[in-house]
Amino acid sequence: MVLADAHLAAGELEQACNTALAAIVSGEQIRSGRCVNYLREFRDHLAVADGTAAARDFGEQALQSRLWRIAARPDRSSAVA
Repeated sequence: MVLADAHLAAGELEQACNTALAAIVSGEQIRSGRCVNYLREFRDHLAVADGTAAARDFGEQALQSRLWRIAARPDRSSAVA
């Protein structure tokens, strides 16, 4: 997720979204509050690209992830269910 955020900061939206999706898939087996926090940060940073095709496509795919849905909840000490 840190790498995805770095791509996003560099203006590489598609690479950022691809990297984030790969991290989400890998992270599905991890029960980590830190992982959820990284996802929340990426979500916040991705908001600048809201409305772009890459962000929409990413959002549709990410919604299938349990971790992404948890990250979308209001922060409650990053409890992972």
